[in-house]
Amino acid sequence: MAIVRPTVSILMLCLNEAVFIRRAIRSVLMQNFGDPIEIIFVDDGSSDGSAWILREEIQQSRHHGDVALRLISNPEPSGNARAFATALAAARGFYYHVLDCDDYWIDPDKLQIQVDLLRGQPQLAGVAGRTIVRNQIDGSESFHPQREPVKTVLSFEDLLMGNIYFHTSAMLYRNDFYQPGPDGTAGSTVVPAIFHEVRGDSIRLYVHAARGLIAYVPQSLSVYDDHGGGIWTSLDWPGKQALLHNLYSKMQQHGLLAALPEPQAEAYLAQRMAEIAAYAPSTLTPISLYSAETLALPRHRLIRISHIASLRALEIQLAALVAEDRLEDAMQVLWRFVTALSYDSNLARISRRRRIASFEIDWQCGHLGGLIGARHEVLPQAPCGSADGPVVILVSGIVPDLEGLWDEVRDMIALHQDRHKISIISTELMPSAQELCDQLRAEGIHVMRNTDDRLVDKTAWLMWHLGQLGASQILLNPARNDVVIAAAVQRHHAPRIHLLTALGSGFALCRYSEIIDGFVARRPYDLAYYRKLVPAREIAYVPAFPTSLSGCGCRADLPISCR
Repeated sequence: MAIVRPTVSILMLCLNEAVFIRRAIRSVLMQNFGDPIEIIFVDDGSSDGSAWILREEIQQSRHHGDVALRLISNPEPSGNARAFATALAAARGFYYHVLDCDDYWIDPDKLQIQVDLLRGQPQLAGVAGRTIVRNQIDGSESFHPQREPVKTVLSFEDLLMGNIYFHTSAMLYRNDFYQPGPDGTAGSTVVPAIFHEVRGDSIRLYVHAARGLIAYVPQSLSVYDDHGGGIWTSLDWPGKQALLHNLYSKMQQHGLLAALPEPQAEAYLAQRMAEIAAYAPSTLTPISLYSAETLALPRHRLIRISHIASLRALEIQLAALVAEDRLEDAMQVLWRFVTALSYDSNLARISRRRRIASFEIDWQCGHLGGLIGARHEVLPQAPCGSADGPVVILVSGIVPDLEGLWDEVRDMIALHQDRHKISIISTELMPSAQELCDQLRAEGIHVMRNTDDRLVDKTAWLMWHLGQLGASQILLNPARNDVVIAAAVQRHHAPRIHLLTALGSGFALCRYSEIIDGFVARRPYDLAYYRKLVPAREIAYVPAFPTSLSGCGCRADLPISCR
C-alpha cells in the first residue's frame, strides 16, 4: 500500500530533558507550515517523564491530528550517536531536522523558508540559519556563527577551510538516505556508518556538505541554551580533544576528505590535528550586554534602547523599521545602542575586559547603508577606486582626543604624505577644531566635513563623495559609535580598505565587517589580538610612536605583512 511521506521529519533526541522539552515542542507547533510533518522522539533512557510531556503538548495544540508522532524508547541510554542513527533510520520525510530538547526555534517561518530553498534548488544538501547562544549562568548572548560567512552558498571546501560551523538547531537537511519502496510503499533507510561512530552535529554538516551545497540564511532562526550539559560544553578539555580527534580521524577513514583535492585534504587534516593538540581553552568568561548593573542607570542613558532586552529584540525592531521605510529611525536606534555600549560606565568597564564586538551590528550597518545608497542613487554598482587615487581617511571628528585616535590619524598622514594625495573626511559626530582643519589644509591635505543633522543624509553624502574620489586606499577611524562610516563604505569604494581604530574602551565597529581587508595594529597587543580575532585578514603593524615612523621600515603602501 502506498504511503504518504511527510515533508519534514523532526528528530528529537531526549535524555531527561523535562525542564526544556515543552519550549522545544511548542516552537515546532507554532510554525506557519501547512505540510505534513512527523516527530520522531527517541527517549534514550529518560526517567523524568519527558515523553509524557511531549504527548500532552501535541494533544493540546492546534496541530493535534496533523502531526504524526513516533516514540522510540530505549530502556537504557545508548549515547547521542546511536540515538541519532536510530531516529534517522525511522525518518521518512523528504527533509529532516534534528532538534535537541534544550534548543528551540524563534522564527515561525523557519521551516517554510528552509523547505522552499531545498525544493527550489536541488543542488542544495542543507540550509542553515543563525543561532542565538544564550548562556544560562550569566545571561549573556552571542551569535553563531560568530562571524557571518562571506558566501550564502557554501561548499564542503568552504566549510572545512573556513572552519565554519552551524548549530544543530539551525540546520535542515535533505533526507536522501531514505529510499521508498516500489509504487510508493514503505521503503528503507541506509544510515551512513560514520553516524554510528561520531556524535554531535559537526559530522552531519560535513556528511551532507560532501553530497551537495549548504545554503546560509542570514536570519536568527533558533536559540541554544548553553547550560553546560551539551555534548561539547559538558566536556573538560581532554574530553574535547578526544572528541575532535575522533571526528577528523573518522572523516579520513570514511573517505569524506576525498571531496577535497588530495594535497588540500592532507594539509587540512594535519593542520586541524596540530591545532587540537596545541589548543588551550580560554580563561575569559562570557558577559552580558544587559547586566543587572545597567538597571540602576539614569533613564536618559537608555533612551530608545530601554525596551531592547536582547540582540534578537534589536534585530526585530530594526527589521520592523526597515519594513516601514523608516531608515532614519533605524540608524538612530543603532547609533544609540552602540553609543550606550561605548560610553556607559558599567558597559565600558566590561568592554575593556572582554573587548565587546558583534558582527551583527556591522551587518545591520551595511544593510542599512545599502538601502540608503539605493534610495539616494549613490550606491556604487562597480569598482570606483583607483590605484592612483588618494588615500582617504574617514574620521568621526577632527579634534585631538584623550584616547589617541587623532594621533593615529596624524601618524597615517606622516606615513603617506610623501607618496599620495590625502583626503580626510569627517562625519562630524564629534566637535571639530577649525584651527586644526586650517592647519591640515595648509599642509596640502584635502579636508571635508559634513554638517547634516540626519544620519541618513550623512550616509548618502559620504557614499557619494567616496564614489567621486576614486581612492586607492581607505582607512576607517569610526571612533566606536560612528554608524555612518560603517554604513556608507562599500566594497567597491577602494581596492584596499583597512580599519584604523585604537582598541580602547567601548564598542569598535567594522571589526567583523566584510568591507575591510584588514587592520592597522598600533601596539603589539593589538597585533596579537587582530591575529586571533580574524586570522584571514591582513594586518599592518605601525608602532604607536610618531618619532619612530621614519625609521620603522613601514611602507606607505599598506598593508604591511605580519605573517
